[in-house]
Amino acid sequence: FACAGTGAGAGSPGAKGFSISVTQKPFPAIVLSGEMDVDVLYATFRFIRFLQTGTPLSSIATVDAPKYAWRMLDHWDNPDGSIERGYAGKSLWKWDDLPAKVDPRYTDYARACASVGLNGAALNNVNASATILETANLRKVAAIADVLRPYGITTFLCANFAAPMKIGGLATSDPCHPEVAAWWRAKADEIYSMIPDFGGFVVKADSEGQPGPFAYGRTHADGANMLADALAPHGGEVIWRAFVYGHGETDRAKKAYAQFKPLDGEFRANAALQVKNGPIDFQLRE
Repeated sequence: FACAGTGAGAGSPGAKGFSISVTQKPFPAIVLSGEMDVDVLYATFRFIRFLQTGTPLSSIATVDAPKYAWRMLDHWDNPDGSIERGYAGKSLWKWDDLPAKVDPRYTDYARACASVGLNGAALNNVNASATILETANLRKVAAIADVLRPYGITTFLCANFAAPMKIGGLATSDPCHPEVAAWWRAKADEIYSMIPDFGGFVVKADSEGQPGPFAYGRTHADGANMLADALAPHGGEVIWRAFVYGHGETDRAKKAYAQFKPLDGEFRANAALQVKNGPIDFQLRE
């Protein structure tokens, strides 16, 4: 039995894929290989699945690679320990205990995610409390990230667009205001000093009452690009939700198209738009 990897960091979205093969030379061996450590991790979980399902070793030759760079879970968990709408009881993240006490369930969670090829997790609700970005809470996030990292899970946070006002003491959150851009750059620097492999921000803006760039006569591209620029020096990404309401278009199913199609080509390279499975709200019939 042999494993091979380059030593490149787990949790990177650059996973290339893995192979599992059986060889007889120079001696009988099962070889799990990949270009990065995280690739070999995925190969190991696939090999375990073969063993648990009784797959003959003579039939396990496999080559696999991810089609999507980010394969994420977006949690609806809040800093007060609740989960939006109460669908799943209390939050997995025990914020009151962190960072001093790290629940062993976090390791179980990381292993479960990695076993099915997930590589990212946004820990908090997209209807985000700005307080998650306060220094004391970032230390708690860093403690979780330390557990997720060995399993190839990159940590993201949902950011409240009005955080410069809510926790930063500024009079505006205008994405084109120099002080606002500087505040986000400083916040990104602080986060990466604690979590060097931080993935970036997921942002819900100008939707369902959440603050956003429209309050200042700016576009979604203006808002996303300002955050993308703050994250870019660290290799981070802003994931900007395209699930929006209102602002001119009356057909509910066309709203996202009406708002984002005119902005095609205006987003930074490290800004990605996140859509739902359908134009309404996760309706499978769509």
